[in-house]
Amino acid sequence: MEPQLLSHAFNRPPASQVGGNCSDRPAIRDSAGNLVSEVALPGASTELRLPLLESGGLLLTDRITVNGRSVGWFLLDTGANFSMLDRSAVAAAGIKPGQRLMSLGDPREPDGAYRISSLTVGDVSIRNHAILVSSLPRARNVMQLRLAGILGGDVWGALPFALDYKNSTVTFFGRRDFHPPTAARAETLNITHKPDPRHLFASANPFASQPSVHGTINGVRTSCLLDTGCTRTVVLTADFAQQHQDWLQFNRPPCAPDSFLSGGRYVSAIVRHLELLGSTREDVRDAVAMVGDWTAMPGTDVPATSQTIGAAFLRDFRLTFDYAGGMIWSERISDNGVTNDWEHERNRWVSHARALAVRGSES
Repeated sequence: MEPQLLSHAFNRPPASQVGGNCSDRPAIRDSAGNLVSEVALPGASTELRLPLLESGGLLLTDRITVNGRSVGWFLLDTGANFSMLDRSAVAAAGIKPGQRLMSLGDPREPDGAYRISSLTVGDVSIRNHAILVSSLPRARNVMQLRLAGILGGDVWGALPFALDYKNSTVTFFGRRDFHPPTAARAETLNITHKPDPRHLFASANPFASQPSVHGTINGVRTSCLLDTGCTRTVVLTADFAQQHQDWLQFNRPPCAPDSFLSGGRYVSAIVRHLELLGSTREDVRDAVAMVGDWTAMPGTDVPATSQTIGAAFLRDFRLTFDYAGGMIWSERISDNGVTNDWEHERNRWVSHARALAVRGSES
């Protein structure tokens, strides 16, 4: 194991060596001279579409391999800085203790960053890469499917991509041939909590971070994190909630408890007006606010500095992201057939999962 891999033992090539269909990423090499976090597309592909499963706005796929091995279902989570694997999936991924680059917390536990040969999402591969390992909360068992991991900012910052909630797809675009959607609303995308460039894999993944835009909540302009891994409409940070205590409802438990909220304490919040991505939402019923201490999961940053906008809002759009270019294009889906009836969504998901299980047993 090379302990210097997380510090300064890497080489930056001259600009003339950086190019290709992923030219927005630096070409970083490890001490053996191999490219780190090299993005590979099949053949001359310029657009790669991946079908997803959707429920309650959450988007998932099992077309993921780690070290060339299928490990299970992954959640698409733009709120996570880096992709993560659950402890239970480590053996299936062929990850060995000697591949650990650093520990997260107690070094006696397996949690940490591990070197992997590849992370492949559909037909997009990131080679000579790293992945975080941690124990995902039991709450991240989505419906009846246990999650093997989450896809984070290292994937989303690698290429421009589009999330289509109506058709339940994610589409990756080669950098060289990427053309923004002409009919969509364009605005600046802010990339926050960028990785420390002194670390090898962070340097090779400079856009492994969180996407945010500016919006207004109850008339107050604020930064808003677009988080596909959160099921709610809006979650207010503790600092923001402290500044607007008259919005908090301490005597009212959070509506429809969200198992994807990790750590800390939450109370219901009054959000009468939310304006974001050129769209307005009135009387948000599922808004909550963090109060007191809050600890984020590995792969995110503490403290939170942006209000979280979750899938209950984002599912009304087709969103095209370009982390490297600092832009986002949003297209409002006028009739996406999505309902806010959570029980109906649960039943639809369970039926779909059972159909998949039956199909798998017959093959």
